[in-house]
Amino acid sequence: MSLLRGSSAHRDALSRLSGEDVGSEQLSESAILHATLLAGLAAVRELAQEEGYAALAAEQADETRQRREEARRRPPSWVDEA
Repeated sequence: MSLLRGSSAHRDALSRLSGEDVGSEQLSESAILHATLLAGLAAVRELAQEEGYAALAAEQADETRQRREEARRRPPSWVDEA
Protein backbone atom coordinates (compact mmCIF):
# COMPACT_ATOMS: atom_id res chain seq x y z
CA MET A 1 0.00 0.00 0.00
CA SER A 2 2.76 2.43 0.90
CA LEU A 3 4.44 1.73 -2.44
CA LEU A 4 1.27 2.70 -4.32
CA ARG A 5 0.78 5.79 -2.21
CA GLY A 6 4.40 6.91 -2.45
CA SER A 7 5.17 6.22 -6.09
CA SER A 8 3.45 8.10 -8.87
CA ALA A 9 4.78 5.57 -11.40
CA HIS A 10 3.05 2.74 -9.53
CA ARG A 11 -0.17 4.75 -9.20
CA ASP A 12 -0.10 5.54 -12.91
CA ALA A 13 0.41 1.86 -13.73
CA LEU A 14 -2.46 0.89 -11.43
CA SER A 15 -4.65 3.54 -13.05
CA ARG A 16 -3.93 2.11 -16.51
CA LEU A 17 -4.49 -1.48 -15.43
CA SER A 18 -7.65 -0.86 -13.43
CA GLY A 19 -9.25 1.90 -15.48
CA GLU A 20 -9.71 3.87 -12.24
CA ASP A 21 -8.21 7.26 -11.43
CA VAL A 22 -5.74 6.64 -8.61
CA GLY A 23 -3.38 9.48 -9.39
CA SER A 24 -3.78 11.23 -6.05
CA GLU A 25 -1.52 10.48 -3.10
CA GLN A 26 -4.45 11.16 -0.75
CA LEU A 27 -6.52 8.17 -1.81
CA SER A 28 -8.11 6.00 0.83
CA GLU A 29 -6.90 2.49 1.40
CA SER A 30 -10.22 1.13 0.16
CA ALA A 31 -9.93 3.06 -3.12
CA ILE A 32 -6.44 1.66 -3.71
CA LEU A 33 -7.61 -1.86 -2.85
CA HIS A 34 -10.59 -1.49 -5.15
CA ALA A 35 -8.36 -0.38 -8.03
CA THR A 36 -5.97 -3.25 -7.30
CA LEU A 37 -8.85 -5.73 -7.34
CA LEU A 38 -10.10 -4.35 -10.66
CA ALA A 39 -6.60 -4.60 -12.14
CA GLY A 40 -6.32 -8.19 -10.95
CA LEU A 41 -9.71 -9.12 -12.37
CA ALA A 42 -8.78 -7.51 -15.69
CA ALA A 43 -5.53 -9.50 -15.76
CA VAL A 44 -7.40 -12.75 -15.02
CA ARG A 45 -9.98 -12.01 -17.73
CA GLU A 46 -7.26 -11.20 -20.24
CA LEU A 47 -5.36 -14.40 -19.48
CA ALA A 48 -8.54 -16.46 -19.78
CA GLN A 49 -9.25 -14.87 -23.16
CA GLU A 50 -5.70 -15.53 -24.36
CA GLU A 51 -5.98 -19.18 -23.35
CA GLY A 52 -9.38 -19.44 -25.04
CA TYR A 53 -8.06 -17.92 -28.26
CA ALA A 54 -5.05 -20.24 -28.18
CA ALA A 55 -7.36 -23.24 -27.78
CA LEU A 56 -9.51 -22.06 -30.71
CA ALA A 57 -6.43 -21.52 -32.85
CA ALA A 58 -5.12 -24.99 -32.05
CA GLU A 59 -8.51 -26.50 -32.86
CA GLN A 60 -8.71 -24.63 -36.14
CA ALA A 61 -5.16 -25.66 -37.07
CA ASP A 62 -6.07 -29.27 -36.33
CA GLU A 63 -9.18 -29.06 -38.54
CA THR A 64 -7.16 -27.45 -41.33
CA ARG A 65 -4.54 -30.19 -41.12
CA GLN A 66 -7.25 -32.88 -41.27
CA ARG A 67 -8.91 -31.26 -44.32
CA ARG A 68 -5.58 -31.06 -46.13
CA GLU A 69 -4.82 -34.71 -45.39
CA GLU A 70 -8.25 -35.74 -46.70
CA ALA A 71 -7.79 -33.61 -49.82
CA ARG A 72 -4.43 -35.26 -50.54
CA ARG A 73 -6.02 -38.70 -50.41
CA ARG A 74 -8.79 -37.80 -52.90
CA PRO A 75 -7.97 -38.34 -56.55
CA PRO A 76 -7.97 -35.14 -58.61
CA SER A 77 -11.19 -34.29 -60.46
CA TRP A 78 -9.52 -34.60 -63.89
CA VAL A 79 -8.57 -38.28 -63.41
CA ASP A 80 -11.79 -39.58 -65.05
CA GLU A 81 -11.66 -37.21 -68.06
CA ALA A 82 -9.47 -39.43 -70.23
